[in-house]
Amino acid sequence: MRRLLLAVALLAPYAFYVLMIATLIAIIVAAAFNVLGAEWAAAAAAGPPILAALFASLQSQEVQGEPEDLARKLAQELVSRVLEDWTAEMPARGLDPDHRIGLRWRLAEGSNPSAQRGAGLVDSGTLDQLIDAVGRQAGSGGLARLVVTGVMGGGKSAACALLTVELAGRHGRLPVFLHLATWDPATSMQTWIAGQLSDVFPIIGKSKYARKVAAILANRHILPILDGLDEMRGPSAALRAIDEEMSGRPFVLTCRTAEFQEANAGSVLHQVLIVDLQRLRAEEVRDILLEYEPASVQGPLSTYVAALEADPTGPVADALDTPLMVSLAREAGAYVPDLGAVAAGSDGADVIRQHLLGTFVRKAYANEDQITRDQARRYLRFLAKHTDGAARIAWWMLYETVPQAVFLVVAVVNAVVICAGLGALFFALFKNPWLGFWIGLGAGVAGAVIDTVVPHQAPRRARPRFRSLRVPAPNELSRILVFGVRGDAAASVIVWALYGPARYIAIGGVLSAVTYATASYIGQPNDPLKVVTPRSLLSGDRMTVMYAWLLAALAGALTGGYLGPYFRTGHRPRFDSLALLHFSSPGLTLLGAACGCVLSGAGLGLMEISSSSWGRFIFTRLWLASRGSAPLRLMSFLDDACKRGILRQINGYYEFRHQILQRYLDDPDPELATGAPGALTSPAAPS
Repeated sequence: MRRLLLAVALLAPYAFYVLMIATLIAIIVAAAFNVLGAEWAAAAAAGPPILAALFASLQSQEVQGEPEDLARKLAQELVSRVLEDWTAEMPARGLDPDHRIGLRWRLAEGSNPSAQRGAGLVDSGTLDQLIDAVGRQAGSGGLARLVVTGVMGGGKSAACALLTVELAGRHGRLPVFLHLATWDPATSMQTWIAGQLSDVFPIIGKSKYARKVAAILANRHILPILDGLDEMRGPSAALRAIDEEMSGRPFVLTCRTAEFQEANAGSVLHQVLIVDLQRLRAEEVRDILLEYEPASVQGPLSTYVAALEADPTGPVADALDTPLMVSLAREAGAYVPDLGAVAAGSDGADVIRQHLLGTFVRKAYANEDQITRDQARRYLRFLAKHTDGAARIAWWMLYETVPQAVFLVVAVVNAVVICAGLGALFFALFKNPWLGFWIGLGAGVAGAVIDTVVPHQAPRRARPRFRSLRVPAPNELSRILVFGVRGDAAASVIVWALYGPARYIAIGGVLSAVTYATASYIGQPNDPLKVVTPRSLLSGDRMTVMYAWLLAALAGALTGGYLGPYFRTGHRPRFDSLALLHFSSPGLTLLGAACGCVLSGAGLGLMEISSSSWGRFIFTRLWLASRGSAPLRLMSFLDDACKRGILRQINGYYEFRHQILQRYLDDPDPELATGAPGALTSPAAPS
């Protein structure tokens, strides 16, 4: 019985919407056969959409289920997905067991002894030992409040990635990477985390009910990995807020060593385990390089090995004291020809770092025919300057680099060329092309202004199958209604210009409103459980536009085919002399269907393209390519940069391999800034 009631509750919303659609169709048919008067038909036709909107807004949460139940279910599903994604990411980050650089850590000042005992740790050890201890603690039902410090490039992100795989594998809490640079301490941390969850996992949604689910996830089911305290303004105040709001709750926090010591002066954080990742020693770096390239090879790394052996505390040892720089030395294949000249510089270690970064980027595009090194460097510098608050590259947000006025001008031009042109051609059938021109121009310009000022939609995916339908959230409902009103207005004006009886205006307007609203409804935010690459986000959004375009063309053909035969008896007197009045009913049906298909498809197609991420990205690529800021085939360039090790993919985003690399590329001329570029020209390999 309980299952039956639950099934009824789940099916009730769909049954209601089917009833509203059937009612609307019945009203249209009754108006067409003069069963209902024009005024009654117009009034009745407005009822089902209004009732559907009210029902969607007021639907009880009991139908959706208890927020706690959904939060628990989502956490279980997302844990397995996070584990799968991060496990696949390990080789790209050089964190697979065969290539991982071993790191050491030691307890830092301010660590709580009870937290140390709870994790079963001694005062120092290897990173693998730390990960295993935290994992065992999670497996026994406990989670530590862990702070990981170290120098930039010292392995903090690698430690968090390994912790994520370990904790997700033990099915403790759901580990979630959160970039503290996007948090304003004036906002409650729990509120911020809940909001971030809706962005990281769009499946949660943005409705009031979804916010409750996100809040429960944030409070009970996730392990927040708070990355980059040192990137915040006022880290001391942020640290105090974290201590107050996360009291008694587990978390992982990363920060550069010096910045954390300053922010935590006086032991601001309580009950935490603080580990500081140690710099690589000269002998450790030497062994890593020799394992990668044996001394007998006498390759580029031999110069680094020789320098490390000759001066274990010199600039080469200082430059290669982090996993990132050692990895770059292995991959760049650059010689250091004049170590004495480098050491004599104001900061020899920094010169070597800059040289390794530059050589790595140049080598990545050394044998490329389609793009020069200078072009690649210029494109990467542009991307480095236009990441989001979490240092990610989102292709759907690159439109913000284009002036808003440019989009408005393009939209108006489209309105003049396409909307006004089609309107003129259509009304030329009725010997009045200028009327069609002005109607099309007005509709196009109004739509262009609306699409320019209204925030654009995030990447979506189409859901044309009935089983994938769901009740729209209030913010989605408002957009759906706007689309419906625009469709109603456009169709009503055209039908009003051609037909005398009001019932035809009501029928055409209502059918168009339903079509446009349905086209908007079939697109929903992408689900990271199913769409996890930038390209799949792009193709999903493009497919949503195509579905809407097809739906509009089909519905327009049906509406035009229905209204076509009635033009003979329902037209305005000014069209009494038209030759097409002598067409047969099938001929008028076909003509009406063809015109409705073209006008509806073009109108809704323009609306969908201009408001979609895909549509804006098309023009963004053209704009950036014309200015030399990015290649025309931008997505191919981004994917290729991932293969070359410059970028990496994290679900639907790209990001630079490391923040150090991003900062290097963001510098207008980093090699000249070192003050000693000439000393770093790699000579020919020794024979």
